[in-house]
Amino acid sequence: MEKQITITATTSAQVDFGVVLNEFLPNPVGDDKASKPGGEWVKLYNNSPSPKDVSGWVLYDTYDSHVLVIDVSNSDNNGNPSDSGETVVPAGGILTVYRDGDGDFELNNTGGDTVRLYNAPISSGGVLVDSFTYKIAVNEGKSFKRQPDGTGAWKDPEVEPFVDFYLQPEKAAVGFKASGISQYQKLNYEISYQAREKEEGIMGTINLSGEEEITRDSFTLGTCSTGGTCVYHSGIDVIHLKIILENLDGKVTLEREINY
Repeated sequence: MEKQITITATTSAQVDFGVVLNEFLPNPVGDDKASKPGGEWVKLYNNSPSPKDVSGWVLYDTYDSHVLVIDVSNSDNNGNPSDSGETVVPAGGILTVYRDGDGDFELNNTGGDTVRLYNAPISSGGVLVDSFTYKIAVNEGKSFKRQPDGTGAWKDPEVEPFVDFYLQPEKAAVGFKASGISQYQKLNYEISYQAREKEEGIMGTINLSGEEEITRDSFTLGTCSTGGTCVYHSGIDVIHLKIILENLDGKVTLEREINY
């Protein structure tokens, strides 16, 4: 079943400080309110050309009474959460804010929640900087994340690429369905098999533009003339499919095999 992310439209009340929510972990391995570096955390990204000190800024979940104030005791920007801590988000960089035992700020693991960033407590006139709402249950260790950092769309951690590879025996052909691929820009496929001990194959590339899934059928296991006459390969035992999905973050390879 496909799972959907819902983003609440709160942009009319937001002010652009250059700093945005970039990633958060609602359901960490272990105790949600464990001491840092365990437990829940939220990462901020600075899109501006200058460092930004966010000391005193506040994270909220859905409730205004659930307050997590950002200070040196719960924040880190250098990958060393055991030092004295930092509250500066470097230009083009990240600050991680840990829940670190806080008793009221809590991101729901089962029914969805909202993460909100303010430049001061709401009770003191703080202004909404950024927010994100999710409405799905989240598996342990899965984070929501912008891709690319700072400016990209939020990605659902539960949707991972998957491919179904199947025979179309009435056509002496195969097909595949790839899903969970909306974050990729290119799909390369290679179908290979042996026919009477001779290597045969079909290769191609599909340029993607945000599709959640695609289906490609009628890869003929043989050769067909322009007039429509086909000669099908025989002596096939196993057919192998290799798919390589590409985006700016790298590549993911999916492989399947079916018996003919």
